[in-house]
Amino acid sequence: MLLRQLAILGARSSGHKVLTAARGDPRIIPVCFGDDVPCEEELPVHSMAEAASRGMFISGIGSPTARKRVIGDAIEYWGLGKLTTVQHQISVIEGIVDQGVLICPFVTVSYGAAVEMCVTLNVGSVIGPDAHIESFVTVNQQAVIAAECSIGEMSYIGMGARILQGLKIAPRTMIGAGAVVTKDIEEPGTYIGIPARRVGDWEDV
Repeated sequence: MLLRQLAILGARSSGHKVLTAARGDPRIIPVCFGDDVPCEEELPVHSMAEAASRGMFISGIGSPTARKRVIGDAIEYWGLGKLTTVQHQISVIEGIVDQGVLICPFVTVSYGAAVEMCVTLNVGSVIGPDAHIESFVTVNQQAVIAAECSIGEMSYIGMGARILQGLKIAPRTMIGAGAVVTKDIEEPGTYIGIPARRVGDWEDV
């Protein structure tokens, strides 16, 4: 598990939800709130610049209304490749999460799964045990990637799609919303339907 120090961006009510979730996982150490407005809190409150200077690369974002500004500031301070944002109500179970990953609420990253850099895991998505998600992949809402799957870099998994156990998806593959992938995908392109079938190149969509 690579998640260690946690700087929670935003010291208001949503930030405290992040803190509560983080304290439920002994492998994550909440160390401070990052907020530009000084306030009395149980954790130290640092400005964005100071929190960044301390090398806290893992960040929980509180208020949804602040996310755009906070992410913009964090990219400026850290650089995109070093920013991993973790929102509350997630479950990372002995998984490995690299830098630059956005983990939205109600996401599950299961035992032994590996998520490489700059991946987006949208609300309610599930990454099964021992699955491998390569860099720059987007997994949309409620999509399920079953155990031992491998998703190639720069792929796009649509909302509610299902990738069945042990399958390999080629890089630069787009899986449409609600599609069910039942066999390996070796040729990049766009796949839709149940079972998923190729309907064209990525550029055709």
